[in-house]
Formats: sequence, structure tokens, C-alpha cells
Amino acid sequence: MRESNLGRGSYDTFTTWVFRPLRQRLEPKMLRGRRMFLDRGWTPPRLTRGFGRGSSLDFAKEREEVVRRLRNSIVTQTGDLGATGLLFNRRVSKADPRVEAYGACDELTAAIGLARAHLSGQRAPRARSLARRLLSVQEDLVVVMGEVATRTSDRARYCKAGRRFVTADDVARLTREAHAMERAGARSSGWAIPGANPLAAALDLARTVCRRAERRVVALGEDARRANPEVVRYLNRLSDLLWLMARQAERRGKR
Repeated sequence: MRESNLGRGSYDTFTTWVFRPLRQRLEPKMLRGRRMFLDRGWTPPRLTRGFGRGSSLDFAKEREEVVRRLRNSIVTQTGDLGATGLLFNRRVSKADPRVEAYGACDELTAAIGLARAHLSGQRAPRARSLARRLLSVQEDLVVVMGEVATRTSDRARYCKAGRRFVTADDVARLTREAHAMERAGARSSGWAIPGANPLAAALDLARTVCRRAERRVVALGEDARRANPEVVRYLNRLSDLLWLMARQAERRGKR
């Protein structure tokens, strides 16, 4: 008897050319849907049959497992679709201007860390003093990033949570440091040519990143600047201070 059209050969062909490609297209969408349920705390009823032979999904247990993993891992997978989070669970695109702004501040912190690393192990009082000042700036930038990563509409919640704001005193401290360095002779006229030594080059790199961070914060608009104008003032003053630090590092490198 001739083999039926629904015989084993036809089944294998269907599996290879129809079912498997369809599963490859649908499974990622299903997994993203499951992550949405888990991230938002929803616990749908137990599904006795999942995607694939013999599978079973218990969303309550899986949610607990995901929460446990998220607490212990930086790999959350929540940004796989191009979104990220501001403070207070505000999801936005990774290309959002606010993300660009606090991302530039994060780059600035890393650039200052590179400059501070060039001072590691040095026991000279001036080098140790500069390292402490750079560390203090990095701690201030954590506050800056917290403010920038908060929408204007959430500032009341930010304040209620007890988080610190950038203040006029922070700006005044940088102003005093800049004036003290100028009195000590850290002046320069005209354009700087970075690269006299590794420390000066790292400080110049941090200065240029600081200018970019300032531009990104200004680009957030008038409402954001009006919420706390000290953020822009702090970044503006910091770029001046980093310029002076770089010129001072050049002078000491020539001795």
C-alpha cells in the first residue's frame, strides 16, 4: 500500500521547515511576555502546558527565582529591548536625553577615576591631596547622577526619600579650590595641547567629558535647569577646576 501523505517523512518535513522556524520566531516573544509578568509582580494562573513538549510553568515560583537572581547578578535582561530605568521605576528609551545626561556624568566619573589611578602609590603630600580631591568630586558626581536620573515630576519623591541635592555650597567649594590654584600659579593662556604626561592627559580627558556632560544636562530643557540650577553650575565649575589641575600637572611634570 502506498504510504500516506501524512506519514513519517511528511511529519519530519513539517517539523524542519514549519514548526521549528515558527518556534524560533515565537519563543523570544513568549519569554519577553513572561519577563513582563515577572517584572511587574503579576502572578498568572499556573499553566499546565508550556511551550514545548512536557514543559510546565509556575509563574509564582519563577518570579521568586528571578527576583533572587536579580539581587545577585548585574545581568537583569530588562534592557534587552532598548529600554532602561530612571529612578522611581520610570522606564524610558536608552536614547532618552536624560539617559544621555546621566550617562555622560557616569563617563566623567570614570575619567576622573583614571586620573586618580595615575596617583596611586604616590606618597608625596601634593599627590595624595590631589587624589583626595578627585575622590571627593567623584562622590559629588554620584549626587549629580541621582538628580539627573530623576524626572522633574518625581523631585518631591526624591526629596522625601532623603537623597542629597547639589547645593550652592558644593559650587562654592570648587570655586575656592580654583581660585587657590590660580594664586599658586596654575594659569595658562591660549589653547592647551594635552599629553605632556599621563596624569595631565587624563585630567584633560576628564575636562572634555565634563564639558559634554554639562551640554547634555543643559539639553534637558529649561524646566530641568530651573529645578536645580546648581547642577549646571557645578559641572561648569568642575570643568574649570579640571583644566587648572591639568595645567598644574604639566608644570610639575617638567620639573
